[in-house]
Amino acid sequence: MSDPDLVGSPAAFISTFALSSTHLDLIRGQPESVDAISLKADLMGALRNELRNEKTPQSLVAVVHLLLTELPTSDKDTLVVHARGLRKMVEARGGLHALTKDGNIASVLTM
Repeated sequence: MSDPDLVGSPAAFISTFALSSTHLDLIRGQPESVDAISLKADLMGALRNELRNEKTPQSLVAVVHLLLTELPTSDKDTLVVHARGLRKMVEARGGLHALTKDGNIASVLTM
């Protein structure tokens, strides 16, 4: 996967740091850190902006990363909200089949 495909938007870029911070917290065996919480807040703000304006394929990557950052600390309802949002975004782009031209994006969504 090439970097432009995965971090080609502000939200996708921030999402890599949010995911990394969450992963680091898990490795250290510590509760969610201030850094992880701050990065998730930044990510949600960037996503809101992108979804309001650009709707890039990389926004899908950012939502997957957001969902993954929520796994260790969130309740089922929060995870369901993000998963439903992701499904709506994929459907709005014609489904997974339509995203195969963005091969890296489709790969991330099906992992």
